[in-house]
Order: sequence, then C-alpha cells, then structure tokens
Amino acid sequence: MGTENYEVTCCICYSERLNGEVPSRTCDNPNCGQSFHIFCLYEWLRSLIQTTRKQGNKVFGECPYCEQPISCNPPAS
Repeated sequence: MGTENYEVTCCICYSERLNGEVPSRTCDNPNCGQSFHIFCLYEWLRSLIQTTRKQGNKVFGECPYCEQPISCNPPAS
C-alpha cells in the first residue's frame, strides 16, 4: 500500500490551499467536522451581521453547514 497524499478542502472556498495555507479550523460538531481556512471562516462569520457577535477580535456565529456554534480569531496578517 502506498501512502496517499490527501489534502483537506475548505468547505467555503472549496480549495485545498489559500495563499499557501491549508484549512486549519474544523467544526466542533462531531457529526459535521467540516474544515475551513481561517480567512474564509472569519470572513463568512463577519458577513452574517444578524447572527454574529464579536468578543475582542474573535467572531462567533454558526457553522455554514450544520448551524452549530463556531468561532474564529482573525487570520494572521
């Protein structure tokens, strides 16, 4: 058996890499487990004005797939 080179795809932008970064945030819901680039999730949550709240720089909202609570710090500059 060979070793497979498997990369995780971001479930917002559908890319494996964004500016060289791989998806590093995963939904905490074990029945969902979708992965996201920090940048994509942060921008997604910020765009949901009605359902998002902020605490410092961290944004809180709902997973785009399962609607369970999810949070994200801003992407590194």
